[in-house]
Amino acid sequence: MQYATALSIQYGLGNYYLALGHMAGLGFLLVVLAPYHRWVAPLGVGRVMQRSSAWPTVAVILVYLAGFIYSKLLSEPPEQWVLDLLNKPAKELSAVFITIFLLAPVGEEILFRGVMLNAFKTSHSWTIWVGACLVAVLFSLIHKQYNNISTFVEFVALSGIYTWARVRSGGLLLPILLHSLSALTAVILIHFY
Repeated sequence: MQYATALSIQYGLGNYYLALGHMAGLGFLLVVLAPYHRWVAPLGVGRVMQRSSAWPTVAVILVYLAGFIYSKLLSEPPEQWVLDLLNKPAKELSAVFITIFLLAPVGEEILFRGVMLNAFKTSHSWTIWVGACLVAVLFSLIHKQYNNISTFVEFVALSGIYTWARVRSGGLLLPILLHSLSALTAVILIHFY
């Protein structure tokens, strides 16, 4: 991702570093995905349209509402990085939205709830939950652009929800959709600060 960022700046596309970095990462994952799926472990779509899919959806919204209320009660300002992203000109903002609603959810869910979580699948059911905890912390740590500790806690909780959705649905589509819902919820709530 840093290489893509450097290239985007070198060629005058510095304002699109987020989208270009995620496209580079997703491109790499897609190249690796076919052999991984065939020889290591399948990464299926899963079952999205079932009644139990509503629970993780509600949980995502509740995590964001709890974080919003917490921030309001403690007068914690919104994340500056998010404000900067959402105040870009329309053309750049469209690249931001493509990134946060599509590229990041697909790429991050393939990596975290797909490849990394699969490393913890064994005949013992407890190992997947150990993996879920480790993946949640790693997921939060890669989002180093955020400053508030409450955001770190939110990301750990969201990662747990995405993992729960992955296990319940048997695939990656539900976590990807929930990740997109998270981004949408964050964009909506930022306007109420």
